Amino acid sequence: MVNILAIRADPDPGREFVFDAQVLVGTMHGVLASMIRGETQKRLNIERIEEIKKATNIFMTLHGGPSTNDEDLRQAINVGITVIHINTELG
Repeated sequence: MVNILAIRADPDPGREFVFDAQVLVGTMHGVLASMIRGETQKRLNIERIEEIKKATNIFMTLHGGPSTNDEDLRQAINVGITVIHINTELG
């Protein structure tokens, strides 16, 4: 499995790294105190996710889902994210 960060990954060379069934994209794991207080949210680079999807045409998993902007999550699904990992911060 290859981890290509959507914010920094260049979609064309990304094709060279795809030798497994998934590409992982995402933000930082966990949440900050400012996120718990509702002051900040993680944001996704939707355009880059879409470029990577078009360049590779494979399943993509988003890591770092907790405290990610809800609309960004919806848009990420619309442009090609297949799985979103959200974990224990919900408890």
